Amino acid sequence: LILSIQEPSLEVYREAFRNDSQILLSLCLPESEMTEEILLIAMEENPNMLQFAQFQTKFICETAVKGNPQMIRFVKTQTEEIALLAVRRNGKLLKYIEDKTLSVCLEAVKQNWRALRYVKKQTEEICKIALLQDASAFRFVLKKTPELLALAKERQELSGHKWPLSACT
Repeated sequence: LILSIQEPSLEVYREAFRNDSQILLSLCLPESEMTEEILLIAMEENPNMLQFAQFQTKFICETAVKGNPQMIRFVKTQTEEIALLAVRRNGKLLKYIEDKTLSVCLEAVKQNWRALRYVKKQTEEICKIALLQDASAFRFVLKKTPELLALAKERQELSGHKWPLSACT
């Protein structure tokens, strides 16, 4: 239908994306006719279409990741801002972040202590944030200091869970 319309409006594209965005992106529009505006509409209607987009801009990627943080996996040029959008909603997406800056790692661990497993340059602060959420995070701590062990034991006692912390050292 959209192919039969001479110069379709953006509203026509929006409606088409609501109905079948994957076909429209992958088959119907030649790259020469694809604009950032059309791709933004596609991302607003179905962020999962980022993986089929003919090109990416920062704004297209931000829109897709805001709609579905999992789309960080398909962002070709990840910025810290886009990475933060993803990990603030799902810390475990740190796994897919190329440049794991301190601030991105911190936000990821704040959102989910399990993200600590993907932090290669751990600081004491990041480890403490994870441990304050769950003593189980101790197993992902790379440098198991006496202070971090004490915090893990304290958190373990408060939670009532019993597992051998000594096995993690």
